[in-house]
Amino acid sequence: MLDVSVLTESARDFLTSKLGVQTQTIEAFVQTVLPTFFDNDGPLDASKYTPLISELANHPTLVNDDDIRRLLGSLPIVPTQDGGWSRPINTYRRTEDLVKVLGDALHLWLDASRIPDTRSVHTFIDSLGIRRSPIARHLVDRMLSIAEKYMPTEDAKRASSEAFYVLCDNYEEWKEKKSFQDAIAGLRQAACFPADGDSEEWHTTDSLYAPYRADAFRSQANILDFRNTARLKTELLEELGVSINPETQLVIAHLKHCVTTGVQPHVSTYQVLNERAQRSDPLIAALAGSRCIYVESQKTFVRPNQLYWVPQQLGRYAYTIPGNYESFKPLFDAIGVKNAPDGRDFVDILLDIVGEYFEQSKPLTGPDRAVYDVCLASVATAHEHEELTPSDLQRLQEAPTILNLRGQLTHPDEVLLQDSEWHAGFFGGELDQALCKPVPELWPFVEEVGVRRLSESAQVALEFVDGPQADETQLAEKLMDRMDILARLLHDKPTTVRKKIRGALSTLTAVSHDVVRIQASVHVGGDQAFAPPTPAQAFYDIENGRLILARPVGDRSWAHVLNALFHQLMPEESGSEVSKLTLSVRPLMGMAVEEAHRELSDAGIPFLDAEPGNGNTEDLTSPDLDEMGGTAEPDNHEETGAASTSVNDSGEQPDGAPATPHGKRQRDTPEPSTGGEAAEQPGREAEYGGPRRGVTGRDGSETGVGSNKGPGDGERRAKKPRPKHKEQWDRRLLSYVRQRQEESSDAGDQEGPSEHNLAVEVVAREAVCAYEKERGRVPEQMAQTHPGYDIISRNPVTGEDRFIEVKGVNGEWNQTGVGLSRLQFSNAQDYGDRYWLYVVEFVSDPEHIRVHPIRSPATQVTAFMFDGNWRDAVTEERADPSARFIPGARIQHQDMGCGEIRDVVTRGNTKLLTILFDGKSQATPNVTLNLHRMRILEDPDDDNDS
Repeated sequence: MLDVSVLTESARDFLTSKLGVQTQTIEAFVQTVLPTFFDNDGPLDASKYTPLISELANHPTLVNDDDIRRLLGSLPIVPTQDGGWSRPINTYRRTEDLVKVLGDALHLWLDASRIPDTRSVHTFIDSLGIRRSPIARHLVDRMLSIAEKYMPTEDAKRASSEAFYVLCDNYEEWKEKKSFQDAIAGLRQAACFPADGDSEEWHTTDSLYAPYRADAFRSQANILDFRNTARLKTELLEELGVSINPETQLVIAHLKHCVTTGVQPHVSTYQVLNERAQRSDPLIAALAGSRCIYVESQKTFVRPNQLYWVPQQLGRYAYTIPGNYESFKPLFDAIGVKNAPDGRDFVDILLDIVGEYFEQSKPLTGPDRAVYDVCLASVATAHEHEELTPSDLQRLQEAPTILNLRGQLTHPDEVLLQDSEWHAGFFGGELDQALCKPVPELWPFVEEVGVRRLSESAQVALEFVDGPQADETQLAEKLMDRMDILARLLHDKPTTVRKKIRGALSTLTAVSHDVVRIQASVHVGGDQAFAPPTPAQAFYDIENGRLILARPVGDRSWAHVLNALFHQLMPEESGSEVSKLTLSVRPLMGMAVEEAHRELSDAGIPFLDAEPGNGNTEDLTSPDLDEMGGTAEPDNHEETGAASTSVNDSGEQPDGAPATPHGKRQRDTPEPSTGGEAAEQPGREAEYGGPRRGVTGRDGSETGVGSNKGPGDGERRAKKPRPKHKEQWDRRLLSYVRQRQEESSDAGDQEGPSEHNLAVEVVAREAVCAYEKERGRVPEQMAQTHPGYDIISRNPVTGEDRFIEVKGVNGEWNQTGVGLSRLQFSNAQDYGDRYWLYVVEFVSDPEHIRVHPIRSPATQVTAFMFDGNWRDAVTEERADPSARFIPGARIQHQDMGCGEIRDVVTRGNTKLLTILFDGKSQATPNVTLNLHRMRILEDPDDDNDS
């Protein structure tokens, strides 16, 4: 390089023209010499950078040449803030906006302190291609760097989203450029995208769903946590592999998750499902029948069959869809919303009511009772029209769907249809919890559900007579003579009723005693309950066709006689109807037969045509078959070995034993009696018969008239496990009770200690059952509606039964005391030492709950209330862990394994067990009971027996 400044003009011409030396221009310098001053890391001699860049800046026209501008832009000619050098096209002047997108990346920022601070230099560098906005490569690098260095915290997610939003903003402009495609290729498989709710891991695009309407399925998928959906580019997300639309099953699963957790679903959930329903997506129908529609005012989910387009008379258990929801009609149609409910819908709503009121053990009253009545009547109509399926009927049978007279819901097989006020009257209202009385139109349906009639389940029997027996033949004959009069009065009753009256009167006998006492019993909830004995002026023993009267017998006896006859022979009639009938017949009993007939005719009561069975009909018996296949004499040969015992025309077997009609149950044979008046009057027992506990004479001895043994008498009762469907309802009730107890405890609000309701009783029963099991006894709960006692507990070793009445109080058992009803006290007297009163205090406090057993309370007190001072009468019992080691029990031995006890022998204080261990063919005898090495294996069904 020659310095031409020292040469003359002629010298310069000589060099140029003669020697061919070319003149060095700035353009030629940049193209040929400048690149040698740099390598990939920047200038080779940094000390020459300042005069070099200043000189280049003095020639601003250099950048007008595209080739020179590209050359300068490809050289690491720009100093950066990290101390290095960079090409102009990869460098930015630092701004807050760029820092927000790219982070404070020093290697990208121009270091102005290392260039001459002149306007020409700054202008020249800017003209070389310094970036003013981010490029795709740097944006992708920013996202990858964040994912590599940081956990997906909120700040990290926000920084990553800023870079991604810029990619989305420029997608339409950049999508065809190779540099852009090369850059985003690094995002497809890299775990650099955040997921909503995940602060631990970054995710790849193929595992994420776009956040569009993410509330419709949020709980079921990883959702891209870039929340500014307005800046997101759907095409870019699809290109990267992000799922845009959720599958229908995801949305349904999310809705079910909301139902399970009780969270209100976002409206977008229903919007997406509605769109899928418009496209006839078959998966939508899976929601039919489930609680999937959220009612915001009630903060709960309801089934589709609780929604109707037309208003219904179903109170708060159904909803009318407002007109502004018409846009959701495709969804509603797909899940089964109708204009009006059908039979199954009424069943569902009925069970909704049952579930709420049974769990809370409160009477069903008010508008909800009206809805219950509507549903029950509608279900009965649907059943009549054969619109119910067997499963619908089964659901009603296995739930406490029937209201008793106290307005409480009970299981159908634990309640009786109150079709006889006469029978119910013996119990003085104490049977009300076991009785129901729907409108007569519903009686056939409730019987189909499993409710039995009181008249068919109850019996009234003679319990006690006193005084000599006198025949009342004249009274019986007077009734027989007026048989046709009674039949005329009953002209509007079914033929079967009139035939029953005729048959009874035609064979009637009558006797009298000084005192007559009767007793009613009823089978309810699988057990028998007895009413207290009641004095009676007349009693008709329907089994023996005998009328038994209390003296004196006179004209005033007719009302009692007629009532006794009508109640026994017409149990389906109401008490008021029987009273009216008695009043109608009573005046006719004092008239002559012809006069009574005229009286009836004057009143417009018709004569009756001849009825079948009254003795006036012809014999319509079909004739015997004369011959078969010709006129030859019949072959006398008979098959041997096929003859059975014949019955003669009189209905007796050849040996004289009476034949038993097929299907008719015979009464129990009365037990022989000893002592008392009955011993002096043989034969009275056989005359009366009937199912009763025994007729007692004046001196208290049993005469043995009949034999109706209470539970625990005679053959040993077999333990009856509580049905599984009732256990499920019991658990629902217990769960609700415990939840209320916890809430009450948290709020410091205790219910009154004397409050007795179903919830308290259930917890108290559970405590008593646990108490009995701990002492080696086997408890069996009676139905909730059983009026006499609550539990029968059996000692499997001694065979002793306890009939236990349970009384629970929420607080301390104090002066307020607990009460026994008249029927319960009567049972206590009848069962004596086998009857126990168990008082359970602190029912609502599991830590302090305590059971106080009192044996035979009827012999210890004369009042019905027991205050806290009666703790002295409590039978103290210590738990005996060894009492549970009985034959049949399964045990676990620490050394010998599991097995079943076959025999127990007690020698002093030592028990020797014979055990058949699992896997052994023979039992191991004389295994000493060791409570430290042996334990009882609980029967998995044991806890559910109650």
